[in-house]
Amino acid sequence: MTTSTVQAPPPAAVPTTAMMSGPPEGPSSRRWLLGFWAVVFVLFLAVRPGRQTFDTKLGVTTDPGRFLADLGQLWHDQGSFGGIQDQYVGYVWPMLPFYWLGHAVQLPVWLVERLWLSLVVSVAFWGALRLTERLRIGSVPSRLLASVAYALWPVFTIVVGSTSAAALPGAFLPWVLLPLADERYSARVAALRSALVVPFMGGVNAASTLAALLPAGLYLLSRPPGPRQRKLIAWWAPGVLLATAWWWIPLLLLGFHGENFLPYVESSQTTTETMSATEALRGAGNWVAYLHLVEAWLPAGWTVASSVVVILCSAFAAGLGLAGLARRDLPERRWLVLTAVTAVLILLAGYGGPFGAPFHGTVQDWLNGPLAPFRNIYKFQVGLALALVLGIAHLVGTAAETRGARRVRGRRLAPLVAAVLILPGLLWPYLNGSILNPGSFQELPKYWHTTADWLEKYSPDSRALVVPATAHGIYTWGSPIDQPLDVLAESRWAQRDYVPFGTAGNRRAMDAVEEALLTGGEVPGLADYLSRAGVYYVVVRNDLDPDQIGYVPGTTVKRTLEQSGYERVTGIGPVMTGGRIAPDTPLQVEGLYPRQRAVEIYRPASEEVPRPGQAGLTPVADTAVVSGGPE
Repeated sequence: MTTSTVQAPPPAAVPTTAMMSGPPEGPSSRRWLLGFWAVVFVLFLAVRPGRQTFDTKLGVTTDPGRFLADLGQLWHDQGSFGGIQDQYVGYVWPMLPFYWLGHAVQLPVWLVERLWLSLVVSVAFWGALRLTERLRIGSVPSRLLASVAYALWPVFTIVVGSTSAAALPGAFLPWVLLPLADERYSARVAALRSALVVPFMGGVNAASTLAALLPAGLYLLSRPPGPRQRKLIAWWAPGVLLATAWWWIPLLLLGFHGENFLPYVESSQTTTETMSATEALRGAGNWVAYLHLVEAWLPAGWTVASSVVVILCSAFAAGLGLAGLARRDLPERRWLVLTAVTAVLILLAGYGGPFGAPFHGTVQDWLNGPLAPFRNIYKFQVGLALALVLGIAHLVGTAAETRGARRVRGRRLAPLVAAVLILPGLLWPYLNGSILNPGSFQELPKYWHTTADWLEKYSPDSRALVVPATAHGIYTWGSPIDQPLDVLAESRWAQRDYVPFGTAGNRRAMDAVEEALLTGGEVPGLADYLSRAGVYYVVVRNDLDPDQIGYVPGTTVKRTLEQSGYERVTGIGPVMTGGRIAPDTPLQVEGLYPRQRAVEIYRPASEEVPRPGQAGLTPVADTAVVSGGPE
């Protein structure tokens, strides 16, 4: 009697689901995380090593301890003429503690900055990789490819090197989803674990966080109806509210008591005109990326918008993602398609260009009105990016799968081919050095430290006015974007801010002063006017970059001051020639009194101009009743 045996199929014939799922969260993926972080860290280090660049807020990076100490009060009187700061409390977690720790161990600011940026990108990669494993989408190579693509997706690349806080919500989105997708946890535990991740998205920009949470909300809505879905929603929604109360309560106070600055910034027509279908799909709809004023405002964004290799590779990545979403065998297809369709409808509803939405005018009006906080609609690209990269993971993993007993040559190369077609373009802003903002600097100049010390000593009870006004801190020595005195000053100071956070009357008064200073001639009553406003010393900065748009020469302002009854008190810093630091001039020159220094301080020449100080009593008979505005 003979027995027949049934031979097992060769490994190539293993069913698709078993082949592609793999063990979730395998230990090998941790090695990929370390390797990915090392590469990204080196790429950040290679760009202007030893020099720091602006990252979201100057005070957070250069003096995190002081920035944290200033968050304990709602009203801030030191800068400008007082006001409620715009969502500064949103830096409390996780950005501020990281920079504070780096400051505590005395690491150079530029090195802490590069560490932070590399970690933000790596968190996005690691979270996407873990999510593909948890959802069992794709094969190991295709998961790696999709995770790298997510971390390098243009929607993050455009902002990470200049405002990394804007990249945090998207970086932590996969981590918010991970507990929700874990069936090992009860509904209550899964929802609360997910909610505890949300604070890591930061609170700097509420609209960015809410936009990034949209895919998580859609994930819950797409669960099979039943007790688990209801419990997930019932625990997750209040959990998120409690976990984010540290920033949305101050945000409500800002809305009630603060100045509404939204009418003075970009309009919905500006934010939607770059959001065509192709740009939305490839993650390049951020309107700021297209600003090229003398030089690119966001070099990485300009590379994304104009580089042929980036355009082709990101478009190909979007195409692969759409193809993956179209496959019926895609795990979690219902949720991913729902997320992609919802994001596309939001992104394209206000676009009025070729093949634009027929009702774009109405949507733009809404974005200029009740929906103004969501005017920058590019923030909703995060959910679309995640859906597309999961589609890439599935499509490439399926393409690499061997079907049947016959081997098809080249199938195993599918992830490599896709990587060659996608990654060079997504990596290009890192490789060409445009990932960081221009205007790097080693440190804030010593003469600005000296200026802050001088004002603290000689102007303890009055406010110094810094002129000429400038939209952003762009100087000959670098571009901190924020003003140096915002970090260094211990006394009160003011300037005409690009975005007003005070009162409407204060804004009009400062506009009148700036217009007067631009005349270059005598302005009768200027000294008395500023004295009544609490201003005695006027700080003239001669180190502003003369190549920036809207530049006003310091000589024009000084001529107005001198003809309007002001005299020069002192000059601080190096000699300036033609708006730039003279060659072979040390950064700090002691004992010299040249005609024009980097910073010059003026005061009223007449003793009759009262010096502002503490509140006091004056006779009613000496007061005047006028009818008019503050200007």
